[in-house]
Amino acid sequence: MNKDNKKVLKQWETATQNLSNEFTNKYFKDSASDIYWIGNKVGNEVGSILCVNDYFFDINRIYEAIKYNASAKRLFEYYDKEIEFAMKEQSMPVNFKTYLKTGVFNISKKSNISKKDKKDKKDKKDKKDKKEIKMEEKW
Repeated sequence: MNKDNKKVLKQWETATQNLSNEFTNKYFKDSASDIYWIGNKVGNEVGSILCVNDYFFDINRIYEAIKYNASAKRLFEYYDKEIEFAMKEQSMPVNFKTYLKTGVFNISKKSNISKKDKKDKKDKKDKKDKKEIKMEEKW
């Protein structure tokens, strides 16, 4: 590995460790007693899976939680649901970002339509129907 690559990787490891420290401080405060990285082949691989008090977070979840300013409540609710769905061998119905916005796990396209949107859609249909009736009357 050349000198430039080593430098970039060291910067990445430092930034990743700083992010995980921020995550741990924010979501575990003083209760974090057992903190370590686990990896696929070698233990303590920064940027793999962070273990904190028997909770396991990949670097993507750490990044998203900090980026979207997730509350501890939402983070752990989503974590619990991920475990629940994994035990049933099912995929999560919503991603973490969507859950943070909605607080709902079972999003369907219909439930995303507001009452106003439904009314507007109905009004448009009614206008179209009236227009068609007028056209038929003309003929």
